[in-house]
Amino acid sequence: MPDRIADDIILQRILAKTRVNRNIVYKGGPCIEFTGAIGSTGYPQIWDGEKMVAVHRYIWEVAHQQSVPEGHVVHHCCRNKACIRNGHLQFMTRAEHIQYHIENGDMPVGRNARKLTPAEVVEIRLFHGILSAQELADDFGVDRKTIWDIVNHNTYKEVA
Repeated sequence: MPDRIADDIILQRILAKTRVNRNIVYKGGPCIEFTGAIGSTGYPQIWDGEKMVAVHRYIWEVAHQQSVPEGHVVHHCCRNKACIRNGHLQFMTRAEHIQYHIENGDMPVGRNARKLTPAEVVEIRLFHGILSAQELADDFGVDRKTIWDIVNHNTYKEVA
């Protein structure tokens, strides 16, 4: 694991910003959610002394005393991005993770991937600032990054 502020200090900071969500239960245990900073990908993040890191990855690395190797991810079995409960986290390859989401209908694939119409893009740009990026993402069936890319004209540049 990379050099970081002492793990016990970081863990204390994490624990100070958690809550138990009894509405989401996986394998007999409720989710433990981090209530601190959320990154642009929707995952909770915390400063480790060098950079912002995903809290669930950090928890997994501390619990298993190893870094997550390149090409691998820490998956939320409970399907709750805010959850940091080690028993709800699963280590898998990036390919396994993608396959999991494809099989569960979470990830569009190929030519059937969600493509927005020009009218939808205009509507997203119009309502940004009135509705949150997450609300727009939910309304249009895309993720928040897609909304930000549209609003910032990184995608759909041909649409005014």
